[in-house]
Amino acid sequence: METGPIVVFANFLSDLAVDLNEGQILAQWAQQAPRKAWLLRPGDVLVTPVPLSREFLRYVYGLTGVPPESVAVVEVPPAGAVPLARAVREAGLIEHIRALAGDRGAALLPTALDASAIAFARDVGLAVHPYPTVEAAEAALKMTMLLNTKTGFRETAEQLGMRLPAGRVCLRPETEGVARELLRESSVSW
Repeated sequence: METGPIVVFANFLSDLAVDLNEGQILAQWAQQAPRKAWLLRPGDVLVTPVPLSREFLRYVYGLTGVPPESVAVVEVPPAGAVPLARAVREAGLIEHIRALAGDRGAALLPTALDASAIAFARDVGLAVHPYPTVEAAEAALKMTMLLNTKTGFRETAEQLGMRLPAGRVCLRPETEGVARELLRESSVSW
């Protein structure tokens, strides 16, 4: 199903991660935001917490065939370890993004589905891709938050009857041997 324009929201700084209170780690995660340029189609908007170099964008557009003038990139000024939606508000960019999205049935595509991204979608007047409504995206939040943690995933998997090995912390050189051992052990008990 083809959609209208997408506002690609590179919210690596999200409600899901901000609780870590590790600004340096979050800043490193945000450095991945330029990768979202690969998702752009004509008419789309990229909202990014880090600058994208002209050379990188030229490279992306050259390989994807997307005319540079057909997309918009909004670089949000740094605001510390706060969710991207808050940084957009603090920078006064809501109206600018709303204007870029237009009234062409655009939808927000967040990197992380979180409460601040849903509130941002409401502020801008966008649906949240791929959900039919903002309310449907909001209904998925509890499960998203649960599955975003190892403990939450393991508890949910257990409730669903999924078999998962216990896991073990190991050093990189030990990984292959430990993985083989866990598979061997878990296949016996399955």
